[in-house]
Amino acid sequence: MHILVTMRTTIEISDNLREHLLVEAHRSGQRGFSGIVEEALHRYFAEKTENSNNRKELIRELFGSEKEDSSELNIETRGKWRTGR
Repeated sequence: MHILVTMRTTIEISDNLREHLLVEAHRSGQRGFSGIVEEALHRYFAEKTENSNNRKELIRELFGSEKEDSSELNIETRGKWRTGR
C-alpha cells in the first residue's frame, strides 16, 4: 500500500508568474497550478542532483591529472602568493 502525504503551503510569487501559471493550468485542464509547481520542483531538484553528480564525476576524473613535473612549480608559485614576493 502506498500512502501519498501532501501539505499545503504559501509561497510568494510575482503577479506575472502567477498569471503564467494560471494560463498553463487552464491550458492543461487543471483547476489550480499546484501540479505545475510540484512538477517544476521535482525537475529542479533532479537537475541539482544530476549537476552535483556530474561535478563529483568530473572531480574524480581530474584527480591526479596534474603533470608530475608541475607540482614543484605550483608549490613555488603558491609560496610567492603568500609572501607577496
